[in-house]
Amino acid sequence: WNPATAPPRPVHDPDALLAWARTASHHALDAALRRPVRAQQEIDHDLGQLLRQVLDRRLHLELGFPSFERYAEERADLSPRTARRRVRLARLGPPASPLAHAFRGGHVSEAQALAVGAASDPSGEAWWLAFARAHTLRRLEDEASAALPKRPAIAFHAPPEAAAVILLALEMFVPSGGALGV
Repeated sequence: WNPATAPPRPVHDPDALLAWARTASHHALDAALRRPVRAQQEIDHDLGQLLRQVLDRRLHLELGFPSFERYAEERADLSPRTARRRVRLARLGPPASPLAHAFRGGHVSEAQALAVGAASDPSGEAWWLAFARAHTLRRLEDEASAALPKRPAIAFHAPPEAAAVILLALEMFVPSGGALGV
């Protein structure tokens, strides 16, 4: 693959981009696609760090929003589920950790990062990252699931507002990378 065959960055003319894409090699197309994906992952990581602060410090209340979910929808234009996923990514470790660096750099996807974060501790993170890069997501999730200690499930029925409060309280006691769901 010859990097000189990559399109000029950034291409603001959609017609020029389409003309280039019609004749570009598969490697050049892949590289061109991965650049904006990597940029989006960097934004998603940073957004998660900021949303985590809003959630952890309950800043949405000070800003007049009754819930974090409502804040995420109205201010960040994110679904509550997406906002929670971004926060989960932020909780995988410090921003300078190898896992955060791999995600921000586009070396692993969001799903891979969450699987690695759930399965590893900081001492095994490098091994899990190498495994994630070398195997399919399905295999990674299977191996990560097998590596997790089995925890008892908690099931309950509650109004959404009560469930959100209970989940927030439980998240404070879940180790970094643990996942809670409704």
